[in-house]
Amino acid sequence: MGKILITDQLDPLALQLISEAGYEFDLAPGPWTASALAARAQGYSAIMGTLSDELGAEVFASPALQVLATVSVGVNHIDLKAAEVAGVSIINTPDVLTDATAELTLAMMLMVLRKTARAEANLRAGNWSGWALNDHLGSQFSTRTLGIVGYGRIGQAVAKRAEAFGVTCLHHQRTATGLPGYCASLDELCEAVDLLSLHLPLSPQTQGIIGSRQLDLLGPEAVLINSARGGLVHEEELAKALEDGRLAGAALDCYVAEPAILPALLNAPNIVLLPHIASATHETRREMAILAVTGVLEVLAGRRPSNLFPSP
Repeated sequence: MGKILITDQLDPLALQLISEAGYEFDLAPGPWTASALAARAQGYSAIMGTLSDELGAEVFASPALQVLATVSVGVNHIDLKAAEVAGVSIINTPDVLTDATAELTLAMMLMVLRKTARAEANLRAGNWSGWALNDHLGSQFSTRTLGIVGYGRIGQAVAKRAEAFGVTCLHHQRTATGLPGYCASLDELCEAVDLLSLHLPLSPQTQGIIGSRQLDLLGPEAVLINSARGGLVHEEELAKALEDGRLAGAALDCYVAEPAILPALLNAPNIVLLPHIASATHETRREMAILAVTGVLEVLAGRRPSNLFPSP
């Protein structure tokens, strides 16, 4: 039987599934460049990588390779065309991280609106001298109108949670939903809300979808939240809008050139920056690993898994 190469530590239950299926695996911690991984992975039937790995064309040159799994929903780090030409199946992990991502998105909204990171830093620095009427004033979440860009599972899960706080929710995506609160254009949505949350995949159509025009339409009292893909936002234009007071705040969990962070973002006022942790719960990462492993084993057994990318 073939062997499986794994580039990050998976949950023990996922590794147990591999052993029970009779396959051997090797752990080769990344992140990997495409050329280095191609050399390391020669002779393996399957590779299990992550968003941190560069899964370019070289990786698919090995004739033994049958399937590549990414323990993520996103596949932008994979050369899908090269995989198709090589006849290598691609596995990802959709659906299982909906709740975790929605929960963190709400946390990000509250952090930036209530300015909790700044308040905690002030306390830890020894600058708190006691309760004061006008210290650390933020904005109330329940008074906001939230715009959701991309109304799939995660977008809808965010709306459900926000509505429990009394927030009014509107949404936009390229295909009309027919649901209450639908805005026909992104511009219309930006003009109608003062809190915007992004829940789109990254594609040529969505690259840089939020720039100066959209930020200006949101206005100086608005806040931008991005827990989806860094490339959705023009980071330089976001930093400039915050610096100029054309936007009240922002919270980001993903970046254009991860793990590098644009210095202008680090220096921008009222911005919360998190290290891509939207799905980072024990429960979700376990489910992601198990889903990826299950898909790999299905392909190696000659079956079509439910999480084959693109979806059947």
